[in-house]
Amino acid sequence: MLAKDSQSQKPKADGASGGRPDKAAVESAKELFKVLANTVSSLKLFPAHHSNVQKFVDDLLAKLKSYFETHQELEAVVGENAFYWEGEKIYQEENLIKSLPYLFFKDGMQRFAILRDIDKTELRGFLEVIKKDSLLPPDESDIVLSIWEKDFSNIRIVAPDDYLLSKIAIFDKKFGMSADKKELCRGRIELVSDDKQEVVTKRVGLGLIEDEEKKDYAELVMTLEDKDIHSIEAMVESAREVSAEKEFLDMIFELLYMEDQIEKFVPILGFLDRHHQELLQEGKFTHAGQFLRQIQELKNIFASQNPVKAAELEKFLSSIREGRTVVLVREAVERGDIDSILAFFDYLRLLGPKSIPLAAELLESTENPEFQNMAIDFLTDVGRENIELLANQLQDAKPLLSKGIISVLSKTKDRKVLPYFAPLQTYQNKDIKLEAIEGLSRFGDRMANKIILGFLNDQEEDIRVAAATKLQWLGDKSTLGHVVRLATNKKFYKKSFDEQAAVFNSLAKTKTTEALDTLRRALKKSGFFSKAKYEETQLRAVQALESMIMPEALEVLNKGKNSSNARIADACRKALANIMQGKLQ
Repeated sequence: MLAKDSQSQKPKADGASGGRPDKAAVESAKELFKVLANTVSSLKLFPAHHSNVQKFVDDLLAKLKSYFETHQELEAVVGENAFYWEGEKIYQEENLIKSLPYLFFKDGMQRFAILRDIDKTELRGFLEVIKKDSLLPPDESDIVLSIWEKDFSNIRIVAPDDYLLSKIAIFDKKFGMSADKKELCRGRIELVSDDKQEVVTKRVGLGLIEDEEKKDYAELVMTLEDKDIHSIEAMVESAREVSAEKEFLDMIFELLYMEDQIEKFVPILGFLDRHHQELLQEGKFTHAGQFLRQIQELKNIFASQNPVKAAELEKFLSSIREGRTVVLVREAVERGDIDSILAFFDYLRLLGPKSIPLAAELLESTENPEFQNMAIDFLTDVGRENIELLANQLQDAKPLLSKGIISVLSKTKDRKVLPYFAPLQTYQNKDIKLEAIEGLSRFGDRMANKIILGFLNDQEEDIRVAAATKLQWLGDKSTLGHVVRLATNKKFYKKSFDEQAAVFNSLAKTKTTEALDTLRRALKKSGFFSKAKYEETQLRAVQALESMIMPEALEVLNKGKNSSNARIADACRKALANIMQGKLQ
């Protein structure tokens, strides 16, 4: 069951009820959602028929029935990393890779409810949907669509109107579904040629057609070419390998779960470490990622059941992140031995921040656009929580990487990252410096402005023009003084017209007396030997005065229209006309 939310707003953590529930009820809800999370974890680790899965599902169903003795439904508000019940946070998981709340939240779900009439079969179906989507890469899973397709009778989810409509559109497009309601009511089925072919094939296969009749249908059968046969055989062989690998891991994890003696438990982990390295050496990142997820899920289960085993698993995960893993991953990339680029970066996410330098290194070393785009997405996602480590990857010789990092840093709008921008003034790569100026302009901060000022001294004109254009007036007199000195320098008239215009316009944005005086002096400036050059500078000053749109600027332009220089006088008259036209509009 899927409901719409006409308000289309995010769920709030303050719940829906007026009064606060008692502590016992809150603890009961917390325990219920903890069992729900552990049940999903067990489904990821073991086959559906496994006794551990059965135990978790039975335990969850029992707790739900107990809850439904006093409630009609169990409803939770979905936050980015937590579930809320009656205004209380009752489950939280901040690790986005394994977070159930985030799995629901990222796809637009605002609330979900389990109704009291749910039975074991429907509950298992709901859990299987969660398991299936949680094992997919984030950009491939869609829990809202998956639940909607199942049309559960006793599961209700709430998402915004526009989100649901977009999902329905995607579903229709995906399956090409359309129906004429009048035709549905006729009580007949019209078979197209493909349907008829299928009927014939079934009848022949079941022996319902005689030998002589088969000949009549021989022309309907297509003969497979050799390349098609090889392709099908390869697909079957691949499916067998996946199945064997999964069965193997399921067996090993079952041994880990059942082994109570820690002295036997640890050697199994040693074996798994070697197996993990073999997966990396073979470039099987799909299996390697699933392997790490299963270890993490098992650790979560043991966290409450067996802390000693949970500690050993945490130590095992740490050893993987600190050991030869990065070396093996790099070697696999260098060999071009990766089963899936998507699975590769999913694996790096599981490794965590330690993989940032590796992703940064690989971004510049590959020419594969898909790999580059995914590397940038990875650095954006993981680097957002590890700013210092990400910023340390900035390099003058790696423009693609550095521009991506600058974009991430600037989007944080956190003043703490500004010190990482200052060294970029010394870089040689123009694209990096332009990206840095653009990024600094997003902060709207005086410190950011001061760093932009440093780029005004760059050797490249394009950099100086960009810096002057992106400067902001934040009431900082020292910044204003710096630009005024630049515009009144004797060598300023030798600058290009574009650079003069950028500096003058930067002054005009301040609408200050100092800026007005500077532009007034520029308008009056003239020279006998460089008349044409001074004239162009005067014209740039007229344009800047026009943009100020203030009485004092109008006064300067009014005097300018009486200039002995015909071009300057005409420019001042046009500027005044433009200002008046703008006011009329």
